Amino acid sequence: LLRRGRHGGPTTAGAAPLKHPFSNRADPDPRSTPWEIISLMVATDVKPVLEIAARFVLLAIFCISAAIWLDMALAVYWLLVYMLAETVNIAFLATRRAPASRAEEWLATGLNFVTTLWFATLPVYLWQFESQVLKFAAVSLLAGMVIYSVTRYSGLRRIVIWDGLLISAIALYFGYDLARHAEGTVTMALSMLFSVLLVAYFLISLQENLAAQRALKQAEKRHVQAQKMEAVGQLTGGIAHDFNNLLTVMIGNLDLYQEVSDPSEKDMLADEARQAALRAATLTSQLLAFSHKARLDPRPVNPARLLENFTAMTTRVLPDSVTLQLELADPPQSVTVDVHQLENALLNLVINARDAMEDNGIVTIGLDRIQTRHAREFGGVRLPPGVYARISVTDTGPGIAPEDLGTVTEPFFTTKQVGKGSGLGLSMAKGFVEQSGGALELTSTPGQGATFAFWLPSQTPEDDDQEGACP
Repeated sequence: LLRRGRHGGPTTAGAAPLKHPFSNRADPDPRSTPWEIISLMVATDVKPVLEIAARFVLLAIFCISAAIWLDMALAVYWLLVYMLAETVNIAFLATRRAPASRAEEWLATGLNFVTTLWFATLPVYLWQFESQVLKFAAVSLLAGMVIYSVTRYSGLRRIVIWDGLLISAIALYFGYDLARHAEGTVTMALSMLFSVLLVAYFLISLQENLAAQRALKQAEKRHVQAQKMEAVGQLTGGIAHDFNNLLTVMIGNLDLYQEVSDPSEKDMLADEARQAALRAATLTSQLLAFSHKARLDPRPVNPARLLENFTAMTTRVLPDSVTLQLELADPPQSVTVDVHQLENALLNLVINARDAMEDNGIVTIGLDRIQTRHAREFGGVRLPPGVYARISVTDTGPGIAPEDLGTVTEPFFTTKQVGKGSGLGLSMAKGFVEQSGGALELTSTPGQGATFAFWLPSQTPEDDDQEGACP
């Protein structure tokens, strides 16, 4: 979120950043870089492959038909020159890479001008004939040039200027020719007036299109900036939220430390506070968990013993109205996992359960062994057959709305009020368990609570041929 913008790609050393063709201003000024202009031309003249192929096919059909039935062999030669010019133009643009030079920019726009100028000769040539079909074809080609210029090149000032001049000249020529052959002064005047009005309307439409595109790009730029600031704010809130969870553990143990007198219990409370402080010191690496890039330190651990210690520590920081209980059903002997990351993920789940129940209910941490003979899939993650340790956190809260089940684990998604949740806890938990080779299972019934379960591969060989029951 911080390294990549909405349109841009990653920046590499020694090269200008590759920008999306439409991330520039709608009307590039002379200060625009050559690559900005060339990239926009690539998007216009190279990327629409289907449109280019359709244009070539239609022109080929028309020119070949004119050569066969109208004895217009010149149309075939025109087609060959146009296809050659367009091919050179496309090939040049397709091979450009950032950074580009100013000479490449001028060459690219020059090739575009030559191709457009040659295309314009066809409607002018067809207008010379008396055939109404050919005159209609000439007007159709001119209309195609107008549409193409307005919709495709509105972000390139230089091309828009010469396209506007070229199209205006052809339209005025058509009007002049109609007026020249018109019968009567009134018809002559109306022909020229209609031609001038069409040119004026085209130029005004082009200008309005430029203004609309400019306003759209400015609004999009402001929206992207607002999204960046929102993401930074959410990320900051997420860091503060996780630190608050760890500080709750430390403060709770330190408060109890002042109240107890038994030296052994004091030592235990101090050790638990120290462990929470160490987890706070590693928060930077934990923030990368939801992107699957955290540096994990997996080690074989007895999951039952880990959960017993975790439950004893967490019970002290929950209000008396929340009951935390542990259920162990045929637990596996060992899993290989990063202990600190697992405890932090479980702490997030417990805190979420507490908030969902509004500090009043039962939170159950469960552990059981499940052996599957068939692949399982949770949230798009496919687990192969094998033996798994299933660590679950179940609450007695209101549950999760069906429409939110598919999005609760997305980064920054939260149903809590502003300032009470960052939306990073579940995404970090999901990223951690997937990076550990497992998956996150989510089940919920409205009004009956929710269950979040970590499926982690068990390293202990099992002889059980039956598949364990899964709640």
